[in-house]
This record gives sequence, structure tokens and C-alpha cells, in this order.
Amino acid sequence: MRANNLFARRKRKFKITTDSEHNYQLARNILNQSFTVFRKNQVWVSDITYIEAKQ
Repeated sequence: MRANNLFARRKRKFKITTDSEHNYQLARNILNQSFTVFRKNQVWVSDITYIEAKQ
């Protein structure tokens, strides 16, 4: 491997990205896990946990 300039990929150290000790305002949970709706476009939900933040 050294003769061909190949290197093993090292695992990156786990980085904690959640700051639970913040002073920011929290959004109210008005949906409260009730996903039953009676008309279209009444409730919209999403998940942004897949977005990579380069910091």
C-alpha cells in the first residue's frame, strides 16, 4: 500500500452537535403527535435531521 501511496481511511471522532443548554426560544408542539386530519393541507410535517451542517 505504501509503494502505491494508498492509505487506510480513518474513522473520524464523533462530534456532538446538539447544544441543550441554549437560551433560544422553543417552538410550541401544537401538533402533539395527532396526525389525523380532516382536509388536505391542514397539517405539514418534515424532518431536517439529514441535513449536514458544515461548521
